[in-house]
Amino acid sequence: MVDGIITSNIEDIETNKVKLTFCVSPQKFEEGLRFSYNKNKANINIQGFRKGKVPRAMAERVYGKSFFFADAVDYLFDDLFPKVVHSHKINPVQQPSVDISEISTEEGVTFVAEMLIEPLLKVTAYKGMTYVPVDMAVTDGEIDEYISRDKDKNARVITIEDRPAQTGDTVIIDFEGRIDGEPFEGGQSNNFDLVLGSGRFIDTFEEQIVGMAVGDERTVSVTFPDPYPNSPELSGKPAEFMVKLNELQTKEYPELDDDFAQDVSDFETFAEYKADIVKKITENKERNAKFAKENQLIAKLTTNIEGEIPPVMFESMAERIYRDYLANIERRGLNYETYLQYSQDTDENMRARAAEDADMRIKSRLALTAVAAQENIEVSDDEVEEEINKIFANYGVKREDAKRDYDEIERDRVRDEVKVQKALDLVLESAVAVEADAAAAADSTGADVVETVSETTDGE
Repeated sequence: MVDGIITSNIEDIETNKVKLTFCVSPQKFEEGLRFSYNKNKANINIQGFRKGKVPRAMAERVYGKSFFFADAVDYLFDDLFPKVVHSHKINPVQQPSVDISEISTEEGVTFVAEMLIEPLLKVTAYKGMTYVPVDMAVTDGEIDEYISRDKDKNARVITIEDRPAQTGDTVIIDFEGRIDGEPFEGGQSNNFDLVLGSGRFIDTFEEQIVGMAVGDERTVSVTFPDPYPNSPELSGKPAEFMVKLNELQTKEYPELDDDFAQDVSDFETFAEYKADIVKKITENKERNAKFAKENQLIAKLTTNIEGEIPPVMFESMAERIYRDYLANIERRGLNYETYLQYSQDTDENMRARAAEDADMRIKSRLALTAVAAQENIEVSDDEVEEEINKIFANYGVKREDAKRDYDEIERDRVRDEVKVQKALDLVLESAVAVEADAAAAADSTGADVVETVSETTDGE
C-alpha cells in the first residue's frame, strides 16, 4: 500500500477505460493542509496581524476550514496519483477526469479518477517471421568512393593557363544576370567559385562555361525551373548571364601508394589502409542490415496484433513527433515557413508523416510489450541497475556524482524498456531469412511464418 493511502481500488468502465478510487488518510491530508497554509500565508490579511504572520487556526476561523482545501488537494493528487497508478500497474494515456467524493479533516480525502489506459494487446504470431536480408557484399565501387574522398581531401589545387575549362575544373567567374534586359536581385556576383559539373547552377549554365579560357567573356542563356522555391518570382523565366572567366583551377591528385596511405591514415601500407576501408564499410553495412531487418519484422509484427488501441495514443504521439520536427528545424537556425518553402514541403505533409511515424511507434511498442507478456519475460534487478548505469554513462555523468537517482517508478520504467528490448531480441533471433521472391509469395498468401509458429504463440 502507498504511504498515506488507506484504500485504493480500480474497476473497468469500458474497453481501456478504468475508474480509480483511492482514499487519503487524515494524517496525509493534514500534510497537504500545512503545505497549503505555507503556500498562501503571505497573502492572508487579517486585522491585528502582520501580513504573512496570521496563524493557520485564525485564518481557518475567519475564512472557514475549507479555505486551504484547494491547494492541499492539488498537492496530494500530484504526489499520490502517480504512486497509486504505479501500484496498480496501469499506464494512463491521457489526463484523468477527477472528482472528490469525500473531504474532511476527520475522514481525509477520497479521489475518483477516470482515465484511458494503455492496452495489453495480444500478438498472434511473432516467432519465425520471414525477412529479406540486405546484401552485405562490399563492392569495388564502394571502396573506390571511400578512397576518392580521401584523395579529394589531399588533392593539390593548381592554376591552369594553357587550356580552356573542362568539366571537373573550378572556375572563378564574375556574372550578372538579366531578365528582359533588367538585372534582378541575387543575379550578380564577383569571383564566384564554381565546380563545373557540380549541378549548383540552374539549367545548362555550367555546360556553357565549358570551353571558355581565362579572360573570356560569354553570354549564357538559361531558363529558371518552374517552380523555383529559392525565388518564386523567377519561376519559369528565361534569363541571360554575362559571364567573365577570371581564373581556372583543377586538382592534382596524389598517387595511390604507401605514401598516400601514411598521409591519410595510421597505416604503413596501402594494402592495410584498403583493408581497413573494407572493414569500416562492412561494419556500416552490418548496422544498416540489422536496422533493415528490425524494420521489416516490426512492420510485420504490428499486423499481427489483436485488441483496441485508444486513438488518443496516436494523436498525442503524432503531436509530440510534429513538435520534435519543428524543434529540429529551429536548432538548424531555420524559420519553419522558410524551411517549407525551400524544401517544397507543406505543413499538411509534415503532420501526415508525424501521424504515420506515431502509428508505427505506438503499435510496435505495444506489440513488443505483448510479446514480453506472452513469453513471461522477466528483468532482474541487476539488469535494471546495468541499464541505469548505461543511461548515466550516455549522459557523461558518474552515478555517484548525480544529484538524484532513479526512484521506484522510474526504475520500473527502465525495467519495462529492457523487457521490450528482450522481446525484440526474441523476435529477431527467431526470424527466418528468405529470398525476395519467396517473401513476396509469402506476403501474397499471408503465410509469413514457419510452421512452428503455431506452437509458440500461446506463450509457451
